[in-house]
Amino acid sequence: MKDKKENKDFEKEIKELKQNLDDLDTTYKIEKANFLNYKKEEANRVKLYQEMAKLEVLDHLFHVLNSFDSSRSMLKDAKPEVQKGFDLIKLQLQNILKKYGIEEIKQNEIFDPNLHEVIDTQEGKEEGKITEVLSSGYMYNGKVLIPTKVKIIKNKNNK
Repeated sequence: MKDKKENKDFEKEIKELKQNLDDLDTTYKIEKANFLNYKKEEANRVKLYQEMAKLEVLDHLFHVLNSFDSSRSMLKDAKPEVQKGFDLIKLQLQNILKKYGIEEIKQNEIFDPNLHEVIDTQEGKEEGKITEVLSSGYMYNGKVLIPTKVKIIKNKNNK
């Protein structure tokens, strides 16, 4: 009789231990999944901060490139070597930007509100035609980061 009681006690204890083991196993799996999710989220957060920092630095380069454009237009009477030197430096800066997915917006003759920002207008017959690019615009991985600032023709009749 004592053996039967001891057996039942052992079986009960084994059952409780198995249940505890199952509970611990479940807890372990949940915590492991939580940790893996945390690692993924943290990696994404770090990547986002890196992208933001990169774009902030590159934003400063846009101003330098626009200064190059302004300076280049003043060099019309300069020696060809000076003009070529300016163009080579600008090309180097553009290649750095391209390496990070940033490219200058290709210039069109017709205003596109998705790519351009109108800064000034002049009267004329060819409505929407770009007469002057005031500063270059840039795209990041196919999305407009900075629109091209332009001057366009506005039809006299559409005031």
